[in-house]
Amino acid sequence: MKKISLTLTSLIASINIAFGAEGSYDSSSLLSVTINGLGLVLILSCLYFCWRIFHFLKGGELSSAWQILSLAFIIFGLAQLGEIVLKFQNIYLPHSVIYLAKLLSLIFLTWGLYRAKKVL
Repeated sequence: MKKISLTLTSLIASINIAFGAEGSYDSSSLLSVTINGLGLVLILSCLYFCWRIFHFLKGGELSSAWQILSLAFIIFGLAQLGEIVLKFQNIYLPHSVIYLAKLLSLIFLTWGLYRAKKVL
């Protein structure tokens, strides 16, 4: 896992340097997209581990909490993807939709953690 993350980080850094050297791209927006992309990768890895734990529990008392946590990461991942789309300005998406999705994901995250604490 460390090798993959180190390789991914060095690849993204080299892409940033290459685009920054051209001068035709805004380096601050490219850096922002890169950071949002790394955040999306981390969110997807959290979703993967939540889903694996959910399947490992096989319908136990804690499985509903992990299912809610997985839903929170799905919503948060969609919000991150929306931010990336906004940076490229490909489609019109209001900022309030992204803020609402992040708020909804935090509500689900809190609810899932509460359910897990309640069972434990």
